[in-house]
Amino acid sequence: MTNYIILKQRKLKYFWLIWILLVLFGFSPLTFESIWKKISENDLVITEQACGCPCAEAKLVNGKINIPKKILNKHKNINTKELSLTGKTPFKTYNYEIAHSKILIEGEVIGVDSIWCSPNHCEIVPKFNITNWTLVGYLPRFLVWNKMVGVTYIIFILLSFFGLVIMVFCKKKGIGVKNEAVLLD
Repeated sequence: MTNYIILKQRKLKYFWLIWILLVLFGFSPLTFESIWKKISENDLVITEQACGCPCAEAKLVNGKINIPKKILNKHKNINTKELSLTGKTPFKTYNYEIAHSKILIEGEVIGVDSIWCSPNHCEIVPKFNITNWTLVGYLPRFLVWNKMVGVTYIIFILLSFFGLVIMVFCKKKGIGVKNEAVLLD
């Protein structure tokens, strides 16, 4: 009987250790650089551009794009507040939370992209090849999981937390199995 009680207590300790690790993983930041990275005025920060009309994928929120002179000489009316993205773009698979966050990007302008053209005018934006990106600010990892996994995660965390509260309450009140064991010779 004593071995059974000790074994039961160890299993509960392992359960709560696994629960704590799952909570920490789900609430850990999506990109860890966002914790200690400070943004300067020269850093390129973008956010997804959401509009119903033809527009580029990203809007420049901070910084200034360095466009090569050969591109500037060819296209004088280039729009430097929007970007067409290639490479390691954070918007390859759409996620609302990432799309509406500020994203620090690194890379270079590799050309231009036309957004729309009319007989008189074309709107042209820089085509930016992203080599690295990180979020500006904290975004918990579980918010970018698909909906079913995210909802299951939240339900698991809540049920487990209430289970922990009930277990602690019952232990304080003395309800349930006592940890006393009597050895009989």
